[in-house]
Amino acid sequence: MPDPTRPVSGGPVASEWGQAVHDATFTPRGTRVAGGATVSVGTTFAQLQLNTAVDDPGGWLAGDAITIPSGGAGLYEYWLVVRTDNGEADERTRVQLRVNGGNVGSFFIDQDGATSIQEQRSGLLNLDALDVITVYAAKTGGLSPDVDVLSLAILRRGTEVGA
Repeated sequence: MPDPTRPVSGGPVASEWGQAVHDATFTPRGTRVAGGATVSVGTTFAQLQLNTAVDDPGGWLAGDAITIPSGGAGLYEYWLVVRTDNGEADERTRVQLRVNGGNVGSFFIDQDGATSIQEQRSGLLNLDALDVITVYAAKTGGLSPDVDVLSLAILRRGTEVGA
């Protein structure tokens, strides 16, 4: 859906323009997904599962990845929650959010043996139509932790940052 143009001052607001603004504001394009099972990761990055659609009205989730649909380019906000468990205390789990295979956001989670630890990150991404979003993880050393995505939400906020 193309962005509506601004209405002319003093002119009537057409229902089509008003509907586009309503939809972008109250029902933004996007998806919320989760991983289905944990993945035991080694020192080489392994792709984490993304196979549970929490809210996916556009059908963006397929093959452990989210694909931005045609006509969906824009500025997106994301929220990623990852859990690690059974890793060696005093070691860390490395997490990467990837777009088209390239790392666009990474962080570490401190491991605590058999205690489950979760961390979350959020941010903004400029995404193009057909961009593919995946999540990867690896360990820094020690025992191989079990890692899973508790939640990944991606919502379109607009076309660009405006004045």
